[in-house]
Amino acid sequence: MTPTANPLVASYEVTPQSAGLVSVGFGKDTTYGFSTSAQTAVRGIPVKILVAGMVANTKYHMRATVTNENGEKSVHADHTFLTGSIPANF
Repeated sequence: MTPTANPLVASYEVTPQSAGLVSVGFGKDTTYGFSTSAQTAVRGIPVKILVAGMVANTKYHMRATVTNENGEKSVHADHTFLTGSIPANF
């Protein structure tokens, strides 16, 4: 997970071990509460998902979920991301 030019957006990269759909759950605690749109994934090829909709100066928890073609889910470990401040000229 890396910051982007926008202080309220994170770039989350995951390399799935199976083909399917990848999404990222995020929220202020480990109940997450929000999710990105799912993106199609190919086994072994990194997928970058932009996580947006967060507020400034807040710690968020995030984790990726890969749902394979059989409907089986692989849930990744929890990561945290601290959003930045919104610049005055933003």
